[in-house]
Amino acid sequence: MAAIGWTSNGNIDYMCGGTLISSKHVLTAAHCMLNEHGVQPDMVQLGDINSIGAKDGASTQPIRIRNFKRHPEYRSSRKYFDIAIVELDTDVKFDIATYSACLWLEKDVPKEKMHVIGFREKVDWKNNTVSWRKIELSFIDHENCTEQLPVSARAQPRGFVEEQFCAASDHGDACEGDSGGPIQIERDMNGSIIPFVVGIVSFGSPCSAESIGVYTRVASYRDWIEQELQQPINYLCAQLRNITCIE
Repeated sequence: MAAIGWTSNGNIDYMCGGTLISSKHVLTAAHCMLNEHGVQPDMVQLGDINSIGAKDGASTQPIRIRNFKRHPEYRSSRKYFDIAIVELDTDVKFDIATYSACLWLEKDVPKEKMHVIGFREKVDWKNNTVSWRKIELSFIDHENCTEQLPVSARAQPRGFVEEQFCAASDHGDACEGDSGGPIQIERDMNGSIIPFVVGIVSFGSPCSAESIGVYTRVASYRDWIEQELQQPINYLCAQLRNITCIE
């Protein structure tokens, strides 16, 4: 998990999440490119995020952003194509707390339980210690999602599309600060539990119990991701553990 932040008056406000997918790239949502003031993020924090702001936070890796590349078909007035790749200024140092995730490349979204990873709201982590939260979610088909989550025709003129999916939990859904973060499943690969990122937090109803979230389906954008990284996705997985993604 990565935290994407904006530097302001000596502080860094981390308002979006992301997923490390190579030594120099973080996958996130396109709508995270600009904050409410129209300013782009400039920092990414990786590693033991729970210790940010604490004296023992040496295992964290703050890295400047070199480039924020959102999908060319994304429009801020729409909910479609909500995916982006952040290029880091320097390579990440892989360790026990920092390694790249696998991407779920199957066409179908897993019907098993998934987990969304993120933090609750806008947080200044320069002066605070913050913990990630992990919530269990279940897949919801488009028909039920449409009934339970009304979205304006202007934002979604074609309704929910194949490149999106919905999920919800009885214990709450993603919140504002979770935007761009991953929804994932876990797989046992050679004795190691590896997270596979199925989607990216896009939008949804206000975070609360029984709320619904909408996610950008990662598998739908495989070609674009590979084009931007100039590398096959199936080789970009958990480098520290010497594991590659399996299609």
